[in-house]
Amino acid sequence: MTDALPVDRLLRMFLEQAREHAVMLVDRDGQIRWSNPAANRIFGRDVAGQALAVLFTPEDVAMGMPAYEISTATAHGVAEDDRWLVRNDGSRFWASGLMIAVRDEQGELLAFGKILRNRTDLWEQM
Repeated sequence: MTDALPVDRLLRMFLEQAREHAVMLVDRDGQIRWSNPAANRIFGRDVAGQALAVLFTPEDVAMGMPAYEISTATAHGVAEDDRWLVRNDGSRFWASGLMIAVRDEQGELLAFGKILRNRTDLWEQM
């Protein structure tokens, strides 16, 4: 019976079993601290311990998009975007996602939650 399971255990199971949605925790310095198995599958590597910038195209890194995403989420609570991201093998995919600022009860910024989905299928239909 799921009502007897602690919420943190259910949440962990949910995140580990998600197949299509990459979920990551990113620290204030832009380092990925944790990623679910779907993120690792989508990007073709364990992204935990990597800089957020490794997910972005070189063009977006040059334009400062990883820092912009962090600053937007910091200022507004969330940063939504649709953009090309890069797998470990260098191939690109169209992702739709968001970054959410995670704050404590006093409003202090602790980290960011990043959720995205490979939506190359939608891009190809355009």
